[in-house]
Amino acid sequence: MKWKFYDIKWNIQDLGTGTQSIANLTNARYANCAFRSVAGDPIFGRASLQPFKITESRVQGQYV
Repeated sequence: MKWKFYDIKWNIQDLGTGTQSIANLTNARYANCAFRSVAGDPIFGRASLQPFKITESRVQGQYV
C-alpha cells in the first residue's frame, strides 16, 4: 500500500473582530471544532465559517 501525502495549504483571514478564520484551500472547507471545545479536541472541516482567536505562544513561530 502506498501512502499519498498532500501539500495542504491553509488561508488564514482576519475577520476584523480580533478573530480569524482558517480555510483549507484544497477542498474549500473551514476549520471547525465542537461547541465549548477544550485543548486537545479534534479540528474538522465544515462548509460554515467558525471564528478562532489565534495568538503567538511563548515559542516564536508557534501559535495557539
